[in-house]
Amino acid sequence: MIPLLGTLVLNRPDLLERMVASIDYPVDKLVIIQNSSDAEVTAVVDKICNTPHQFVNSVYVERPFRNIGCCPGWNRIIKGFPECEYWIIANNDTLFLPGDLKKYTEVYENDPKAVVVAANKSFSCFLITCDTVYKVGLFDENIFPIYNEDLEYMHRLNNCGIPII
Repeated sequence: MIPLLGTLVLNRPDLLERMVASIDYPVDKLVIIQNSSDAEVTAVVDKICNTPHQFVNSVYVERPFRNIGCCPGWNRIIKGFPECEYWIIANNDTLFLPGDLKKYTEVYENDPKAVVVAANKSFSCFLITCDTVYKVGLFDENIFPIYNEDLEYMHRLNNCGIPII
């Protein structure tokens, strides 16, 4: 079971809904950082919270006052649930193909010291461990609101000798 799957949503709630519908592997906690007060986004997030999902045990939502940006959102997911062995964080426009989430866990089980990233080598969907956060640190919140946070973090991973798969 995946301890936590987290995502941020600012707009396009239809894509968030599609992402959640594509979950086909057990997830203990689904965490959504709602970076928007848009009524349509709120309606979809509320629907996700109130509609049982066969693969999701519980849903947690944080609604900051405003768009806090990507890195602060990712960090809130990590810091909000420090008991997790690892976190999978995905863009809200991610569509999991059948078996994708299971593959992430299998890659992690084969190399628990690595950071697992999407096939395009970006952090559009990634698995990061508490050990990695301990060694490398959290994401740089000076990168705001978005873009290049994954490149900066990959640089730090390389400097620390942590493999990226």
